[in-house]
Amino acid sequence: NLVNHKEHFLKKSEIRQYQYCSDVPRTTKIPKKFIYIKSGEIKIISGYDIINLKSGQSVWVVANIPHQLIAVKDSIYNYQIEDK
Repeated sequence: NLVNHKEHFLKKSEIRQYQYCSDVPRTTKIPKKFIYIKSGEIKIISGYDIINLKSGQSVWVVANIPHQLIAVKDSIYNYQIEDK
């Protein structure tokens, strides 16, 4: 099950930082986050991984790991968190 979230807009070069469940011990099951790029292009930096996503592409990231979304172009994206 996924919990829906609204669409978000990032202007070119804008950065958003995320980390969910920061108070949850790492031994607990941590939910994953599904990120879908509706339009534009976004670079995601999570730990040592760098992922470039363009319109229509998606990725799963571990929600408890700090990650940044950087707009390469003006972008609209949606994300959903796994319902525990």
